[in-house]
Amino acid sequence: MRLRILLADDDDDQVVLTRRALAGYRRDLEIDVVRDGTDVITRLAEGPAPHLLLLDLHMPRMTGLTVLQTLRADARFVGLPVVVLSASLAAGDEQDVRAAGASDFVPKHSNLKRFSAALSDVIDRLVPDPPAL
Repeated sequence: MRLRILLADDDDDQVVLTRRALAGYRRDLEIDVVRDGTDVITRLAEGPAPHLLLLDLHMPRMTGLTVLQTLRADARFVGLPVVVLSASLAAGDEQDVRAAGASDFVPKHSNLKRFSAALSDVIDRLVPDPPAL
């Protein structure tokens, strides 16, 4: 059983770090990467839906917050677990994404071990047994 994850992040270094963090957690992952907010919407509309969306907060063309609001307004994606990843520690960011319907918020870390632990905890809680493909 493979766990499908859509990773939305425009920072190449962060994509590599996130992939490493996820690879250390589970081997049965299928990770698709998109680089901006509008591509998230397009990819989800084309299907198949991932089991989990990891969404950067600050991306070009459409912010993660706008993507999240768009998804939560669409009945097809209301139940999709969305974890917002952000290096931003701006006051109110976490509250804003939670109010918009984020399943969780994980700060980006340069420390791979801490980032891996945070991601694995949230994935285990949100998608403990993904359905078979």
